[in-house]
Amino acid sequence: MLKCRFGKGERTLMLRMLPLFAAVLVTWIWSSSYFLNLYAFEQGLGPFTLSGLRFLIGSVVLALISVARRRRNAKPGSSASTPSARRLPAAMWLLLGITGYAAAQGLQYAGQSMLEPTQVSLLLSAGNTFVLLVMDRFALKEALGAGTRIAASVMIAGVCLFYYPWSFGGESRAGIVFVLLSCLGYAAHLTFNRKVLLEQRAQPFQLTWIPMGIGGTVLLTLGLLFEHTPDFDASLALIVLCLGLVNGAAAFLLWTWSQRFLTAADSGLINNLMLAEIALLEVVVSGKNFEFRQWAAIAVVSGAVFFQQLRNRPKENRRSSRRE
Repeated sequence: MLKCRFGKGERTLMLRMLPLFAAVLVTWIWSSSYFLNLYAFEQGLGPFTLSGLRFLIGSVVLALISVARRRRNAKPGSSASTPSARRLPAAMWLLLGITGYAAAQGLQYAGQSMLEPTQVSLLLSAGNTFVLLVMDRFALKEALGAGTRIAASVMIAGVCLFYYPWSFGGESRAGIVFVLLSCLGYAAHLTFNRKVLLEQRAQPFQLTWIPMGIGGTVLLTLGLLFEHTPDFDASLALIVLCLGLVNGAAAFLLWTWSQRFLTAADSGLINNLMLAEIALLEVVVSGKNFEFRQWAAIAVVSGAVFFQQLRNRPKENRRSSRRE
């Protein structure tokens, strides 16, 4: 029988590639949300109601799974142990829920309902990366190398090239404000999440369903107070369930797990792959055509992300590569 042996460098590289692939898979799932959200908006479902339902459904499902896991681990003879959620103060749970879901997601949905999709993507891609690097400078200090700043700058340049010429009418100001505020929430949530995971004060399951439930409750309350709720037919109900179970619970759980191994700056850059993914989905689903300039911009953005990841290969693997 043929046996494959991996050196320490190769094993380390494989362990790093797994969360990287998971994060990229999540961006593909979230890219599909773009089309599902548009359909829900066209059916009269408001952005706060939609995002609130999505996150509450996902939170309930993950909470049930978490309870089942806890009961299984509590059986006599079970040696499994998990960090307790009690290590994290209630204020931190509230902060994670407000920043990661009520702000980052809910305000993004609000902006998406007021702006053109390309305008939202431009603001999110550039804003998320810039604010995240600023926060990292004062909090985690994981993106201190010049390579990360160069990759981020190239990525932002590629995004701006893709959406050139930019146009923001006066009627879009409220939408712009919502999207920029969502960028602040997104960067803050990634930073706080990464810090909690590094300190091993909670598990990815806890860091997903508890803040998701808090944010979903806030968003649904706002939606019920200020938005009209349409009649749900089978197709709209199915889309909301899909957004809650797949694009919500499963995707956010994978994303949180990947943050145990990827820096907040890495996660932020990987998230910008959605530019290329949404563009490709638009070609397949809508038959949209892009100019050469836009395809070149997609290549620049994707190249900046992959450059950053190759730059961060483990040192052991770099040494083994040179020996070979």
